[in-house]
Amino acid sequence: MGLNWAEIDLILEEAEFPGDFVRKIRQPSYNEMFLQLHGEQGNRNLFISLDHRAMRFHITRRGFPKSGGALRFAQFLASRIGGARFAEVYQLGRERVVKFTLTKGVEKDFETTLLWLRLWGGAANMIVTDREGTILDVWYRRPRRGEVTGGFYHPELDSSLVSSSDFPGRIRDLPGEGSFQERLDNHYLQSPSSTETGDVIERARALFERRCNALRSALERIRKQLDSAADETMYREYGDLIFASLRDVENKLTEGSSSITLESYRFPGTHYEIPLSAGLSAPDQAQAYYRRAGKIASRKERLENEEKQVRRELEDLEERREKILNDPDYAQSFLKKHQPPEKPRVEEGRPGLAFRSGLHTILVGRNDRENDELLRRHTRGNDTSLHVRNAPGS
Repeated sequence: MGLNWAEIDLILEEAEFPGDFVRKIRQPSYNEMFLQLHGEQGNRNLFISLDHRAMRFHITRRGFPKSGGALRFAQFLASRIGGARFAEVYQLGRERVVKFTLTKGVEKDFETTLLWLRLWGGAANMIVTDREGTILDVWYRRPRRGEVTGGFYHPELDSSLVSSSDFPGRIRDLPGEGSFQERLDNHYLQSPSSTETGDVIERARALFERRCNALRSALERIRKQLDSAADETMYREYGDLIFASLRDVENKLTEGSSSITLESYRFPGTHYEIPLSAGLSAPDQAQAYYRRAGKIASRKERLENEEKQVRRELEDLEERREKILNDPDYAQSFLKKHQPPEKPRVEEGRPGLAFRSGLHTILVGRNDRENDELLRRHTRGNDTSLHVRNAPGS
């Protein structure tokens, strides 16, 4: 569940961002970001999540990640707002769009950067612009919405960029003590779903990269095979020249020659020394070259079709990159479709075999004894047990 407008206002009131400086930026996953801040309250970490299941931003007690700065957007932010100061932070009305104004540089030569954090379900994003609204970069690139470098985004200047819906504003009564931010932080830290979601995204990311690299390697291999393929038109011309000179070819074969020199009709003045096969008549020599040309043409056609198919699959993957790497449900379906089946494994201290399917572990007993041991000692209340009819197994 994401934040509503009232909770956003409360977080901004508690956090007191203006005056703080941005020290470091880390992006440990495709939908999570950490900003290390320094100000009157010392060092503290701002956590931002655009995961649609837990969309939020707040000061967190989670440790600042040691790695995670290699992703494109994190690198851009580090160069643009590293060392910048929060000058002003507020929510646009009740729109769940937060405007962060940051300044950097010396007096009279300030560089102003606007960070627009939009917490809207499937349209969540962080958009970085200059003061006029020209987009410098975005967390998620969405060309159809115009959210790409060089586009325009400034909802204060263009009201069509915000929603007019009046979302509920009830602040959740989260368990625990402390400020709303602290209770919100504890609520998600204790939730196992965030860890599981991160695991799905990370496995989808690894599979996505392996799949893309395999397709790129396949394209390179196909291209090399096409470049090194023989020219079928040359062998077809050999056949034509032999048919046009059957008597001369027969004479050469009678003499026991292994080749004949004939002038090209495609390139007048150019002569080919055409190899001849022993035991074949002149017409059969021509037919052999026609068959060879046909095989080369068929192989080229197969390679070209394969190249088109691989290229289409790679382009399709690239188009789906953002959804695969940011939407846990979509990432899960991607894993199911493309991940090779996992080999069963035997785990020490537990009977039977173990498989993994998405977020679930599947335990399989291979006989009555293992079935009984699994059910008695290795299952819990929410686990599901399935039995095979007329055969041992559970």
